[in-house]
Order: sequence, then C-alpha cells, then structure tokens
Amino acid sequence: MLHIKEMVKLNPEVIIVGMGSPLQENYLINLKRSGWGGRGFSCGGFLHQSFQNTDYYPNWVNKLNVRWLYRIYNEPKLIKRYTIDYSWFLVVFMYDWMKYTISK
Repeated sequence: MLHIKEMVKLNPEVIIVGMGSPLQENYLINLKRSGWGGRGFSCGGFLHQSFQNTDYYPNWVNKLNVRWLYRIYNEPKLIKRYTIDYSWFLVVFMYDWMKYTISK
C-alpha cells in the first residue's frame, strides 16, 4: 500500500479503496487531511467478492435483497460488525439526532 504522502504526491483524480471498514474510511480521511484534492470511494467487500466470482450472490439473494445476510453466512467474521458495531452506531446517531433536535 502506498504511503499517504506518496499518494498526495502522485495526486490521482480518483481513488477506490477496498480495505474493509473502518480502515478504508480512515485511509481516505487521512489522505484528504494530508492535502489530496481528488475524489475517494470506498468499495467494501466488492473487490474480494468480484475476484472470487462475478456472480458472488446467488439470484435468490439478489431477488430478496438479503445480501447482508448472505455475507454473514459466507463470511462469519462479519457477525460482530453487523450486530455490535452497527447497533452502537445507531445508538450514537440517535443520541446526536435527539441532542440536535432538542437544541433547535
């Protein structure tokens, strides 16, 4: 992986980062704070899913729109992220939203 300073020096217009959450988001934030002026996109598991198979999800999974459930089945390490981390995000989000709403 290229160091942040090297990426700023190369100055690409677009960067697609697929390191997994939260690494990819932190990388893009650090890149922006270091003076890079391009556009950054995080792609989550897209890269490793695409390399495994272009039809990563079975048709029934796409039809029912339960990709997250299939990913938990196929990648058990995601259970913590989907249950604990996302639940904690919801708590923090609701707290901030209520605080903002009350202060208006």
